[in-house]
Amino acid sequence: MSEPARLPADAGRGLGHLVVTVLDILREVLERQALRRLDSLTPAQVKTSGRP
Repeated sequence: MSEPARLPADAGRGLGHLVVTVLDILREVLERQALRRLDSLTPAQVKTSGRP
């Protein structure tokens, strides 16, 4: 029976960095989408949305 493959000690840090990077990209995409939607609102829609 062979030993299971082991990950290097710094593999967790690499994975953590990748997760943070993906989440940051997702946040930017969602932020841009929200801003695009706000720009497409009519003045009446802005007024009813409660945005000053």
